[in-house]
Amino acid sequence: MKKLIIIYKRRLQKLRETAALEGRSVDPEILIEIEDIEKKIEKLQEDLKTLESNGRNEESLRFLPTFAADTTAKRRVKIYIEGDISSLSADHQSAAIDSFAGAMGISRQEIEVYCVYAGSK
Repeated sequence: MKKLIIIYKRRLQKLRETAALEGRSVDPEILIEIEDIEKKIEKLQEDLKTLESNGRNEESLRFLPTFAADTTAKRRVKIYIEGDISSLSADHQSAAIDSFAGAMGISRQEIEVYCVYAGSK
């Protein structure tokens, strides 16, 4: 989650720089994205604080990406999450998947997420 916050802050900084350079002629989409990212960062920070106040940390959530080819020869990424992620909102789970897809340079549809719990096979 901390890494996701860092990624969002970097993007936010670049957008703010663009907005400052363009001044009054800045594209409204940039301003909207700035607002959206500010909200995402705030929510992630709240979730992180909640996670830590519940005696958990990010290390209790392990992301184990593996790659596998499917029958359509498209690249598929499977993410196995070990641990309880129920404390994360659906928006943050979705944002994490979107960020991972962006970092991998693939579409969200190419990602499969599996949750693994203790004792599951």
